[in-house]
Amino acid sequence: RCRREDVEAALVVSSYLERGYPFSRPEDSRLIFSALRQGYVAAREAGLPVGFTREEDGIDETCRLYLLPSTRQLTAPTFTRLVELARRGAVVYLSYCAGDSSFQRCSWLPGLNAAFGIEHQLRYGLNDPIVDDEVELTFTEDVGDSWGAIPAGTVLRFRVGGNEHCRAFLPVRATDARVVAVDGHGRPALLRHRVGDGETVLCTYPLEHLAACTPAVNPEPTHRVYAALARIAGIRPPVVVTEPEVFTDTLVHDDGRRYAWF
Repeated sequence: RCRREDVEAALVVSSYLERGYPFSRPEDSRLIFSALRQGYVAAREAGLPVGFTREEDGIDETCRLYLLPSTRQLTAPTFTRLVELARRGAVVYLSYCAGDSSFQRCSWLPGLNAAFGIEHQLRYGLNDPIVDDEVELTFTEDVGDSWGAIPAGTVLRFRVGGNEHCRAFLPVRATDARVVAVDGHGRPALLRHRVGDGETVLCTYPLEHLAACTPAVNPEPTHRVYAALARIAGIRPPVVVTEPEVFTDTLVHDDGRRYAWF
């Protein structure tokens, strides 16, 4: 007579994972699967209870936080809907990914500039390679609060895996967005953009995919970013453990008792 606790954060499952669109390739679905798996691990390391919302079913509209880990492809109606959910108060996070094949290396998301308050500097057919063995994110202001806070001055380091196609970042110029972290070369790496009652957050590096391509990488720092995003979204997990190697979960009994699992 127990059920799992309701969650307020969701990983968005692209329909490109489940459908064989005539203009997509098998590599697309493999990338989506591995990025989602790594995103799930990072969420659990952050102590963030998280579920999945499938584009095929229509996006669940009850969440406070929507995570799009290293997401290159969504249909236009879904992406438009996510931006609308941000306007209504949610936080929508995207980490850019160029894909891991030579076929149209770039984001396939429509309206990327307007959605995240940026002007991308991509050149058609070309990617912008990550030349370092580690990506450094240096935070220029505090992000989040309480248990999920990342103070200004914090430096997070991410190992770089993958092939020559996916080892790429998104060069951007902030227009309406606010840069809250820069990379090791002083370029915008994490940007927050106020949209209506909520906001969109863009990471210019495919953190989850880089980790998914790197052996024995976990725990890696993406969980710090996810914890901060949860606090921005107003999510307060019922159980908090600061050690990323300890996962937690809760069950709720019919009579109201709650059980915490470590």
